[in-house]
Amino acid sequence: MNNGFFAVIILIIIIVFGGLIFCVSGLSDNFNLDDANNSSSSIDTNNTNVSNVSTKSDIVAVQSGPAYAKEGSDIMITWAIKNEGKNPITNAKAIDQNYNYNFGTINPGESKSIKYSLHIPSAKDMRDAGFAIDDKDNDDELFIGGFSLSYSMNGKNYHINSNSITIILE
Repeated sequence: MNNGFFAVIILIIIIVFGGLIFCVSGLSDNFNLDDANNSSSSIDTNNTNVSNVSTKSDIVAVQSGPAYAKEGSDIMITWAIKNEGKNPITNAKAIDQNYNYNFGTINPGESKSIKYSLHIPSAKDMRDAGFAIDDKDNDDELFIGGFSLSYSMNGKNYHINSNSITIILE
């Protein structure tokens, strides 16, 4: 079998492990991501891995995580929403393949976020789970797709997708 097939299998296992960790560990409460020394209105991600941030109607949806990680380790993934517009948004819900989170109402200028732990399985983890792989089949990158954000503003419903991220495996 080819490396692409094993990459898909690894991603599925990561999503399953992440879902289990997410359910067990719980979520952090909402908090403002603005850096006190940063006067801009963008979301401060503290040098984490962020690319191709999605925006619509002054609503920013960002997924971030580390740029590098080791196989077999746990990493933190952050979902952040910022309302850079002049109107509040309501019923803001973020969803991906395994998680969903209701951010509720986000007022103008307000940011809300959640963090969750995601386990990156090693080749041994994969073998223990019943997959026939060897250490040569592991990819050197992990791709994590973005999340979907639905919300209402001024009586209309909207939908945007966050960015995806790629983590380089050490």
